[in-house]
Amino acid sequence: MSEIQASPDDNPKQESLYNHHGILSIQNQREELYLLAVGYYKSGDYLRSRDFVDKCLKIAPDWRQVLSLKAAIDDRIKGVVPDLQTVAVVVGVAAGYIAAAMSCKRLGI
Repeated sequence: MSEIQASPDDNPKQESLYNHHGILSIQNQREELYLLAVGYYKSGDYLRSRDFVDKCLKIAPDWRQVLSLKAAIDDRIKGVVPDLQTVAVVVGVAAGYIAAAMSCKRLGI
């Protein structure tokens, strides 16, 4: 007896990935999602990597490799945010100095 798989349109809650061969097994889904997450992590796209990690954790919430990758992504994201804040402060201070210099020039000081 062959088992019939529903298409994603028939069951919107079904979390199956499709390729040109048909439905991927749950194990193949999680492995593919994990590999995509690793690829995006290595390319520096931490937010997209985190999206794939979250999808992977929906399938396998206790998968240690994915949990380790999630921690690494979180560390990278935390490291990027302070750097951006530092850049914003430096740009703000520089803009203030430029504005002050221009106003002094206009006033002839």
